[in-house]
Amino acid sequence: SAILVAFIWGVAVFGNPIINPGLAAAAIILLLTGVCGIAFCDTIAQRFVKNGATGQTYQNMLNMENGDGGANEGTPLSSEEGNKVLSRWLTGVAFALCVGLAGGSTLVPLNYVPSNLGGLAFVPAFGCGAMFFSPIIALAWFSYQGTVPALHLKQTLWAGILSGVLWNLSNVCAIIAIPALSYSVAYPMLQCALFVAGLWGVFVFHEIQGLAIGVFFIAGACLITGAVCLALSEIHL
Repeated sequence: SAILVAFIWGVAVFGNPIINPGLAAAAIILLLTGVCGIAFCDTIAQRFVKNGATGQTYQNMLNMENGDGGANEGTPLSSEEGNKVLSRWLTGVAFALCVGLAGGSTLVPLNYVPSNLGGLAFVPAFGCGAMFFSPIIALAWFSYQGTVPALHLKQTLWAGILSGVLWNLSNVCAIIAIPALSYSVAYPMLQCALFVAGLWGVFVFHEIQGLAIGVFFIAGACLITGAVCLALSEIHL
């Protein structure tokens, strides 16, 4: 959803010119197809095999969520358990859509900053916003949950700082790319980061296995092709 949100912001609000609307539409379809293919590569692969060779089957995952470790993979869930799983899934989808809405709008305020004050000059203020608001969001969530989890700072602090550094580097690159390419093109192209994340899952963490790897790379090809087409849609060919 971040792809569509960013594209709509760029075209409908900021007036970014699209020289080839047909190519832009095809690019968006390819990007969305690639994102969905990568996100659900294991589920898609399981449509072709029934022996679970691509990883955990859906039923096995449901059983693991209910605490039996997948030992009773063939045992159907009760109506109450099924409703809990469905509720959890719908909650996840709702929050994922919120992530897309917020993610696709992350750098929208940059377009309302005077051009001489934008660019990398925007980065310190952007960092301050992230630094001050992140604890507020965390505290709000802890209040909603009614408990504060153990933070284990000794084990997690270095990883959190490193992740923050990498995330901010990506945002700096995005801030540089947007004036050069326009918001409607640059930000949707940034979703190719999903392909890089998937490569970690394939080659390092081995979360994607079997036939799902093939599905992942086909979807990745769609994603990258869509990004290229979207960039070309603003160029006179």
